[in-house]
Amino acid sequence: MGARILLFALWGLTTVAAQGCPSGCVCPRVGHVSCTGLSSFPETFPPSTEVVTIYQSSLPEIPPDSFKGLPRLNMVSLYKNTIQKIRNCAFKNLMKMKSLSIYQSNIDTIESGAFSNMTFVSRGMLSLYSLTIGAIQPYAFSSISDSRISIYSANITTMGSFSFHKIAAKSFSLYLANIGHVDTSAFAEFNETKSASIYSCYIANLHCNTLNVLQSEVGNYFSFYQLDFNCSCELAWLFEAAQDNPYFANSLNRNRCHNSSSLFPGRSLRTLNATLLCPTGSATSECLVPEVAFPSQCPLPGSPTESPLPGNGDGGNGGNGGSGHAAYVLVVLTLVTIPFMTNHLND
Repeated sequence: MGARILLFALWGLTTVAAQGCPSGCVCPRVGHVSCTGLSSFPETFPPSTEVVTIYQSSLPEIPPDSFKGLPRLNMVSLYKNTIQKIRNCAFKNLMKMKSLSIYQSNIDTIESGAFSNMTFVSRGMLSLYSLTIGAIQPYAFSSISDSRISIYSANITTMGSFSFHKIAAKSFSLYLANIGHVDTSAFAEFNETKSASIYSCYIANLHCNTLNVLQSEVGNYFSFYQLDFNCSCELAWLFEAAQDNPYFANSLNRNRCHNSSSLFPGRSLRTLNATLLCPTGSATSECLVPEVAFPSQCPLPGSPTESPLPGNGDGGNGGNGGSGHAAYVLVVLTLVTIPFMTNHLND
């Protein structure tokens, strides 16, 4: 009887070894990985991984293809971390996600293509909150479908052109944020987004083809209110864009100049116009869409070429080396243990 128990115990241990729980993490049950105090991102996760939690860690980067080869993955939670870079393709081709949340963390840079080609299940959520972000690069969030996207209580230094691109979300909201610079065309191709809102934010520098593009693409289901702007000549485009759009013009009434603005501090936008902001006539009515290519190292879906990247790939030393080694250990232990146990069971 004791030999049988030992046999099953050894079998259980070798099974756990085969799953390859990452160093610095615990796997309390099949499909769940929880990590803390990491100084580098795990090289691999068990193929059966469904939920990943990483907290109180200092990470130089979340590398490309970090979650590749995990068909069951549906929840990722990162909190109380310091992250220097979320690299291109870090969150790529993740399908049927239920939740992806990053909160109470400092992030220096979210690179182009970091969150790309993702699909969420019904009521799935992509949430970023209580964050300090240095730069959101062009196409950082691209080709995201069926999610409720929420960004709040964030300090963001720079949002580049096409930061949010090809978003087909159930809802998109940005609120309680302090943003230093929102570049031209920061929001693009939101045509399939059901509703969008930006509110209770301070935006120091807001460039053209941003709020007006969202309004034209989402329609009357886009709203912006309780925004504080740095009112200067650079904001004159906002009033020009409102001239031929009554809905957009009416939205200006619910926003104001920030108290620290050099011109008209604290004043409601409804009392201003482009001429007041630019009395010398330096305002421009033309805003060209910038030519910023999608990063070649993280191509859009359907691209004919795609170079392999390190991570949980199908080949190379960085792919499934841990699980391959664990499988080898499992085979050896099984071959050695079973004959030994059989002899004892027959005694």
